[in-house]
Amino acid sequence: MRVLLKAAVFLAMLPLEITLVYSILPAVSTPMLARLLTGQKVERIWTPLDTISLVLQRSVIALRGCPLLRSYRRRLGCPDASGVKA
Repeated sequence: MRVLLKAAVFLAMLPLEITLVYSILPAVSTPMLARLLTGQKVERIWTPLDTISLVLQRSVIALRGCPLLRSYRRRLGCPDASGVKA
């Protein structure tokens, strides 16, 4: 029972733990992990946010949020962008 409780606390704290780790170390994606595990070279090219156009920044944010918004609108029964009720 005690082990189960410890596991539950660990899982509940996992988002915070990952956030703390990523504040110190650079984030790693699944393809990067696969390349690291197979011994291939992983190269990161960082681009400062100032050098990326505002339109591109907003497009990425809209693209990432779109599936979530579509799902939320569908649950509420709202029409999507085409005007057709979901």
